[in-house]
Amino acid sequence: MSEYIPIDRSKEVLKMQEEIYKHGEDPRANYPNLFQDIIDFHKHYGLEGSAKPRPMISYNLQNARIIHMHEELHEYMKSVQKDDMLNALDALVDLVYVALGTAYFHGFDFNEAWRRVHEANMRKVRVDAAENSKRGTKFDVVKPEGWIGPDLEDLV
Repeated sequence: MSEYIPIDRSKEVLKMQEEIYKHGEDPRANYPNLFQDIIDFHKHYGLEGSAKPRPMISYNLQNARIIHMHEELHEYMKSVQKDDMLNALDALVDLVYVALGTAYFHGFDFNEAWRRVHEANMRKVRVDAAENSKRGTKFDVVKPEGWIGPDLEDLV
């Protein structure tokens, strides 16, 4: 296996950011707050989460969440195999919805965890060839030597 070759796109990224922000508006300001939507949904239906991190409240709830996530992933897989993009999109949204709801039941500070994981992921590198990917694809992004993962310890 050959050595990973980091692709330095920092100048490209900075140029893109300058272009985006030159009009004085961050396009992300119009993005929905997905986790707040999940909190609102669960409160609306009397499905309260936890104010602080904890294990799932019961084996039955934990098992139900895992089964639901499997069902949505399976629905996505079937949809893309049939080139059914409408149901693929629906399944992906449902999968994220259930995963975020599960994080809510655990009481995780998901937004902060996301920020840290995203920051760490942005320090990864894209492989230059499929042979350099443990997944066997040239579309992989991997941890370079010396990469440090996100510290989530204080969030659990």
